[in-house]
Amino acid sequence: MAPVGDAPTRQVELMVRLLACYLVENKPQKEAIQFLDRVGFAPREIAQILETTPQTVSTSLYKNRKRA
Repeated sequence: MAPVGDAPTRQVELMVRLLACYLVENKPQKEAIQFLDRVGFAPREIAQILETTPQTVSTSLYKNRKRA
């Protein structure tokens, strides 16, 4: 098994992030956060993809879950 963080693993992670960016392009931030959360991204990862803060992501997720 290849060590975590090797070049192929980093390339796959990059492709996943690029695909995520494409899938949420032109969506409102709230909707993008919900989508990325549903597919398994952590708040820190979502923040990086959407170029916002982890706190903004966590707050949005908290408010959405509270409404549900």
